[in-house]
Amino acid sequence: MHKQHHALVHGLSKTKIFRVWNTMMQRCYNKNSSSYARYGAKGITVDSSWHNVKNFIADMGNDPNGLTLDRVDNSKGYSKENCRWATRKQQNNNKNNTPYFSFEGLTLCLTDWLILLGINKKQLVRSRIHVGWNFVNAVTTIVQIKYRNTTKLVVKKKRILK
Repeated sequence: MHKQHHALVHGLSKTKIFRVWNTMMQRCYNKNSSSYARYGAKGITVDSSWHNVKNFIADMGNDPNGLTLDRVDNSKGYSKENCRWATRKQQNNNKNNTPYFSFEGLTLCLTDWLILLGINKKQLVRSRIHVGWNFVNAVTTIVQIKYRNTTKLVVKKKRILK
């Protein structure tokens, strides 16, 4: 477990970078942390040299505005080789439960595929995949939109691809 007394001698305890470091340490080593079950309990650790906040800062620098600490490989711990500063989008795409799909040699997360294909029906595509549709069918199948007025039922077919 890291030693809290480092905060007393380095003068960083009120800085954002210290909060990033301390949060990382807490989620990996403090069993009372609300994040411990997803990190420390699963064997995620912090490189021993990073138990000193100054070494962490020397390796990672100060956190750039708008970026957060991210592990490139979520099955590995926190270390210089496995960490980067990332955008919220990069973080979301790097979750263990983010679905990736490959088609014609290109592999992207679902959100990026929908942007690339110009599809604005994300929830529909996600629902289709969730119930077992394959990726290609989920993004290319025509949507039927039913409109009911007083005299007749009108069915319009609309492609989900723009």
